[in-house]
Amino acid sequence: PAEPGTRLLLGKLAEYLKHDDLALSWYRSVPRGPAYAEAISRSAGLLDRLGKTEQGLALLHAQQQDQNANADAQRASYQLEAQLQVDHKHFDAALLAYAHGLAAFDADPDLLYGRALLLEQMDRITESEADLRGSLEIDPDNAEVLNALGYTLADRTKRYSEAQRYIEHALILQPDTPAFLDSLGWVQHRLGHDAEAVRNLRRAFALQKVAEIAAHLGEELGLDGATDSARPIWTQVQAPVTANAQPDRSDHNHQA
Repeated sequence: PAEPGTRLLLGKLAEYLKHDDLALSWYRSVPRGPAYAEAISRSAGLLDRLGKTEQGLALLHAQQQDQNANADAQRASYQLEAQLQVDHKHFDAALLAYAHGLAAFDADPDLLYGRALLLEQMDRITESEADLRGSLEIDPDNAEVLNALGYTLADRTKRYSEAQRYIEHALILQPDTPAFLDSLGWVQHRLGHDAEAVRNLRRAFALQKVAEIAAHLGEELGLDGATDSARPIWTQVQAPVTANAQPDRSDHNHQA
């Protein structure tokens, strides 16, 4: 019989080739061990895409209640449950998944971060900020959380100078990260520092040509009526896949 890692790989290959039933069969055949948790997660995601979301959630709930499951796998199952609920616009159910996860893993920084992004999406900014700060109390040099807090303050409050400090800290930890440069350019735009904003937004766009960064750069260039300058930016993101893309959600928490 195939080794567990091989079974998982065969499941991924079948999933890639759209042989969904075969993929699920391979995933189900993975025994407990290092590959088991990923097989459960991939099964849940695939079932959701097949319109069998409740079956996928049931797999995740079983993982969460499994006393023999790896703690990292259980934590990930709460995150995936929340993400599946968000994908279906079931925001309250997603919050409940995070609440259950945080009850099992008290003050877990990744769960706090995930819930913070959801709360921001729900316009619950004070609560989102509290979760981001809670995550930073545990992991103060987490660049992704620093950027998320800075961007949230820049985009959803008027605390621009404070926001800039968090974003600059993130960039010290991870220089030339496109989403972080976009955040810095956006807060500089808010502060009226247009030359610095254009420089950082151009750098971000050069590194990652996605619609959100293009929107920020286009808006900044448009401040001086520079429509001729802004037009090439929009032209470069006209392809459907690129135009709909967003910076990595782990790096950025805003959707244009």
